[in-house]
Formats: sequence, C-alpha cells, structure tokens
Amino acid sequence: AEVARVLTTETGSLGVRGHAVERWSVARSFETVDLDGHQVGVKVSTGRVKVEHDDAARVAAATGLPLREVVARAEAVWRDSQPE
Repeated sequence: AEVARVLTTETGSLGVRGHAVERWSVARSFETVDLDGHQVGVKVSTGRVKVEHDDAARVAAATGLPLREVVARAEAVWRDSQPE
C-alpha cells in the first residue's frame, strides 16, 4: 500500500495494479571453495553450482582478474572437487 501511495503521488498516476507473487526455490546447499587462497561461497543444487557474486567481486578486486574469470574458475574448482 505504501508503494502504491508513493507511485501515485510521485507520478500523478490515477491507479496502480498489484498482485502477489510466490517463489518456490529448489533445495540447495552452501559450500566454500578455495580459489588461490581466497574463499568463495557457492550454492549447489542437483549438480548445478552458482558462485556468490559478492565473494567473486571481492576476489576480482583483490586479484585484478575479470569477474567472469573468477566465477568460471570458482565453478571449475567446485566441479573438480566432485567425485566422478
């Protein structure tokens, strides 16, 4: 309701539509990988891995590597640590 009030006040709109949204997330675990001495958090779900952005950005800033490369390397470290 507060958002609708601000929108109508600030934009002059005569109305605002809203609807509820639900989110269902899959089960996942949180792990940490070591990337050249830097700890990087990863979320793991059914064989998929997602690197924590803030951790990757911190490592990129500290090492001078591009963010994309840090993410790719962290994912590779996690994959290499998994049993075949």
